[in-house]
Amino acid sequence: MGNIIYALDERDDKTFRYTRAQRRHETGRKKHRKILEDLKKKKDINVLEADIGKTNSKSCNYSSFRQYIRIKNKKRGLDVFYEDILMRKLKLREKINTQRSENKLLNNLKRISESLFFVLETVMRTNNYAELLRHLI
Repeated sequence: MGNIIYALDERDDKTFRYTRAQRRHETGRKKHRKILEDLKKKKDINVLEADIGKTNSKSCNYSSFRQYIRIKNKKRGLDVFYEDILMRKLKLREKINTQRSENKLLNNLKRISESLFFVLETVMRTNNYAELLRHLI
């Protein structure tokens, strides 16, 4: 289903689940996205973003990239919208809540298994998932 981590201890018949819904709730991502969508509707930002979205910002073709820059420069309202203090607060809050959620996950795993905790702690701190696969295989 939506499991990020699902662990089963065969000795004690205990299970551990960490789901996408749990992470979304703990980070506040859903709430922040709803606030952002409401503000965009209220200030007609979707219309401005739709115009910019029609062009290719990653084009290697000089003329098409130039067209993108022209359209983007005309849409100065986007800069003001995203520079607002509320946008910065939402991003910061989501980042802090993500760190809290990951630390909570690590602490819950630590209670279950010390050896599993060491491997996952190292991987999550370095974001090196290849290392996780080496330890698991």
